Amino acid sequence: MENIDIREMFGYFLKKLGIIITLFVVTMLIGNIYTFYLQKPVYQSYSTVVLAGDESSKTTTSSDVTLNKNLISSYTEVVKSRRVLDAVNEEIGYGYDFDQLNRKINVSSVDNVSIIKITATDDEPERAEAIANSTAEHFIPVVAEKYKLNNASVLDYAVKNDEPSNKNLVKQEIIYIILSLVVSLGSAFLTFYFDRSIKTAEQVEQLTKLPVIGKVRKTNKNTDLVLKDDPKSNISEDIRTLRTNIQFILNNNNSVALITSSTPHEGKSFISTNLAIALAEARKKVVIVDGDMRLGRIHEIFNIPNERGLSALLSSRKIVSYGDYITETRIRGLSIIPRGIVPPNPSELLDSSNMDHLIKHLRGKFDYVIIDGTPLNGLPDSLVMTKFADRTLLVCATNTTATDDMNNAIKSLENINSNASGVIMNFMPSKGKKYGGYYNSYYQATEDHRRSKHGRH
Repeated sequence: MENIDIREMFGYFLKKLGIIITLFVVTMLIGNIYTFYLQKPVYQSYSTVVLAGDESSKTTTSSDVTLNKNLISSYTEVVKSRRVLDAVNEEIGYGYDFDQLNRKINVSSVDNVSIIKITATDDEPERAEAIANSTAEHFIPVVAEKYKLNNASVLDYAVKNDEPSNKNLVKQEIIYIILSLVVSLGSAFLTFYFDRSIKTAEQVEQLTKLPVIGKVRKTNKNTDLVLKDDPKSNISEDIRTLRTNIQFILNNNNSVALITSSTPHEGKSFISTNLAIALAEARKKVVIVDGDMRLGRIHEIFNIPNERGLSALLSSRKIVSYGDYITETRIRGLSIIPRGIVPPNPSELLDSSNMDHLIKHLRGKFDYVIIDGTPLNGLPDSLVMTKFADRTLLVCATNTTATDDMNNAIKSLENINSNASGVIMNFMPSKGKKYGGYYNSYYQATEDHRRSKHGRH
């Protein structure tokens, strides 16, 4: 996704708002659990040592100050020397060895003047105070002995500090808020950026140069025949709207529509069967031809026998009675030709004179012929069948179909100059119950009026 559409990204963020909020809350929770339950508090205390002139002298000369500044770096090493720290360990008696105590002490100069700041850090505030003061006191005689200078003295002794040095609730909460925003929004952005699936109708039309002729929402019902089993649902109304659009596209009766997709599991058969039911509800004679002789499942959806199907009809070398292969369903006006037993050469059977004769026969018997084809990518079957269809319609699974797969499917259709006429977006996210509530109320009012008119109560 080279170019980022801000509107599309904003819409994606709104759809993922629940996940974004969850990530934000979880990150904040982890941070606060660490602060209040896992983060071990440490305490700091510091003493300061001033380097002045020799106490035997009544005045401090500029040369003394210059000398002391030059000796600051040397003094910091003396503070953390084994001689000083061993003496501190012996005095405080906390059981630290030299390395442990060395890590607890930090030495710095104050604004580059003749003052040394000795900071001690420990898990106990009393220990930090004792370490800082003991280190300052044992440092002074070592300086006097080694440098022959009696110029160091304690300026300020350390005091106990009961506030942990590693905890600043306000600062940490601000950090956690910023981190939570980065994690939640950053995760959503990366998912959006690397998600190659198709999400919007605008994206489909820009990619395929074809119109979106229908949007069918997801269904929670455990049925393929949603139009039959749940006629008052939002998704049933989506199918009826699709039916109206397709009738305009086909323009006349005795038309053949091929329903295909770029890859499997995009709801191609679901669209084919429910569209056929919708056309039959409009008092049209409709037949579904299961053109997927590899994995077709129309016979399973309608629970009809599969032995005498399309594969047997097309592979027959003698004149057959087409009626023997057409099964009527319980839905008035709707018939089925199942796929039949899986043949070894599906594409060759579809690209045969028998298929041509079958379609011509069906045109004369039915108002609409719906061919449920195979996916386009990797299989030639649907490409072969486009020459028998008046219109080829491509099913796209929202948030599932990859843009690359859709692009490859469109290129395959363009290479054979097919009559691709539009895209049906399947599994569209639901936008709430307002529309469905209106339709259900309208449907119920119509039913009540019909029953009242015919005296049925």
